[in-house]
Amino acid sequence: MKRLFIIQVACLLAVFALLLASPAIAQNKPTQVEEVTIVGNFTPKVADANKITKSPVLKDTSISLPPMSYGIISSPVSFSYPISDIQPAKPKPQPDPIFGRNYLRLGFGNYTTPYVEFFAGKTQSKTAAFDIHFKHLSSKGDISDYYESGFSQNDLNINAKILTKKYAISFGGDYSRNSFQYYGFKPDQFITLHIPAADSLKQITNLFTLKTRFESLKGAAKLHHAFGVEVNYMIDHYDASELLINLDGMLDAEVSVLDGSISQTVGLGLNFKNLNNQWEIYDSKSRMLFELNPYYNAEFNEYSLHIGAKIFMADDSTSSIYFAPDIRASINAISGVLRLYAGLTGEIHTNSLKDLYGVNPYLFTTDHLLFSRNLFDFYGGVNASLSKFIDLNSWIVVGTIENKAQYYHPYQTVPYNRIMLLYDDVKRIRLNAEVTYQQKDKFRMVAGLAWQTGTPDRLSEVWYFPSIEGWLNGQVNLFPNFIAKASLKYFSQMKALYYYSQVENNITTISSELKKIDGYADLSLGAEYRLTPKFSLFLDINNVFGSNYEYWYNYPHYGINAIGGLTFAF
Repeated sequence: MKRLFIIQVACLLAVFALLLASPAIAQNKPTQVEEVTIVGNFTPKVADANKITKSPVLKDTSISLPPMSYGIISSPVSFSYPISDIQPAKPKPQPDPIFGRNYLRLGFGNYTTPYVEFFAGKTQSKTAAFDIHFKHLSSKGDISDYYESGFSQNDLNINAKILTKKYAISFGGDYSRNSFQYYGFKPDQFITLHIPAADSLKQITNLFTLKTRFESLKGAAKLHHAFGVEVNYMIDHYDASELLINLDGMLDAEVSVLDGSISQTVGLGLNFKNLNNQWEIYDSKSRMLFELNPYYNAEFNEYSLHIGAKIFMADDSTSSIYFAPDIRASINAISGVLRLYAGLTGEIHTNSLKDLYGVNPYLFTTDHLLFSRNLFDFYGGVNASLSKFIDLNSWIVVGTIENKAQYYHPYQTVPYNRIMLLYDDVKRIRLNAEVTYQQKDKFRMVAGLAWQTGTPDRLSEVWYFPSIEGWLNGQVNLFPNFIAKASLKYFSQMKALYYYSQVENNITTISSELKKIDGYADLSLGAEYRLTPKFSLFLDINNVFGSNYEYWYNYPHYGINAIGGLTFAF
């Protein structure tokens, strides 16, 4: 009773304060007096304050600073799938805006690893934004018993955005040059005369990108619309080149079909891709893919509904038309606490040299480029806010990928150990669960676990396919000037198909074997200490366990590797 009396008094005082403050807030408005009669027992209480799990997204936000990241070798292939449109809150990029929007990082690590990164930009104003970013990372390090494994990565990115009364206009250009060695063999196992020249044991890719996009601002036109163009040109060390032209556009408008909705939209998405590949030893090849995506979207208080279709017109070796659903629905079972969603969708992926090299840099130059299709995928998931600080995101996807790219090791008379490509249809199931804990800007941790299974149509196994993946990422601001971070990733055992020669009774035969690649855990640690508002020291350590685990068969990872240096913000 005493507690109830205190709450009642507090509520009356709050109401009285508001009544006193209202004339000061709106002096020109007439005062209204409303009499409320309460019938029955009245027990005032404060409703629960639930945090919003959906992160706000601004279309025309400022250009953010990229965080420091570096890696030695690409990660293995996995079945990932972007399911939910609700994303957990992202940690602030380092250095954060308080530290400075422009910076220069200089660092050096073991394995003779220089590191340079520069970022400068004009933050978003009412009319424009601009940024330029450059990054260099290289190494001359060696892995015991293996061929020299040095690499070099260089990236230059320039982006700009102009805002008019009706449009947001963005344009930019990128240049990337990557160089690495085919180091996946042991020279002692070969006669020196049989080892080819070093120039034949490296790959260099040069990628040029130009892009622009026009998008109408919300409210500036009844028919919201956008149009974008991106051109990629890549050439590698063996004179294989690729020209990719990508055009995309969209139209949408507000409509009123169903009563009781918050918003309703009908729209049309369009995308056109044209790929042209040329090789020194193969015939040139052109491929085209055109996609239409009409849809209807409705948002209600507790429900959302998206109904659409995807129509693909593909011109590869033959011309074909494909259809895929684009349907999803969600329900806020408990507002701000529990959201359930499910859907059906499909996609066609253009396997370009740019994408394939991005997954597997040790790929042998190939003209075997086909479209991969997953035209009927079912997915469903749960977003939950378990407490004030904890969020859960879990989902499952079930479907079939037709012409999924598979990587294997062919027999080679010289020790390249370069990897080749073939395709197979794969039935897949993947289950993901991820928990995020965040306490303001002081501490953040993301822990995830995934289980997946793949059943090929013609092959005996899905190669480079871990059944279990795990990850743990955390960042803590221990003191105002000190930030510590950690990252742990785990992949279970994988298998790789490897061809080799066998000599018996002076007869040479080619045999194959499924090689097991042991599972591994990789722990990375990092820290940054701010000496002054403009200067800070950083240290990042990868592969703390120091194991020479393999992403690709016979391509072991570097042992423990670290980079430390200085950041200057201006």
